[in-house]
Amino acid sequence: MRLLNEFPRTSGIADSASKAYCALLIGVEVNNYCAQEYRRLGKADCARVLDQQTAEYRRTMGQVQQTVSASSASGVRQKCKWEGGQ
Repeated sequence: MRLLNEFPRTSGIADSASKAYCALLIGVEVNNYCAQEYRRLGKADCARVLDQQTAEYRRTMGQVQQTVSASSASGVRQKCKWEGGQ
């Protein structure tokens, strides 16, 4: 949570879409680690639940990535538009 809360300051990116994408990336890594641990402990059912959640995170990442791209383009438009004219 600290990483996500500090994301705008440490990355220089403040938009919520980028923060959401980062949260998904972290979620995938944490779930993969925990699923491996569950398998090691013989708890295959728990590992499968995490695998399913990871698959959903991965499916969502494509949509969030499109939002990040659109958000970034919007920021560039704002920064690059002519300030004195329009």
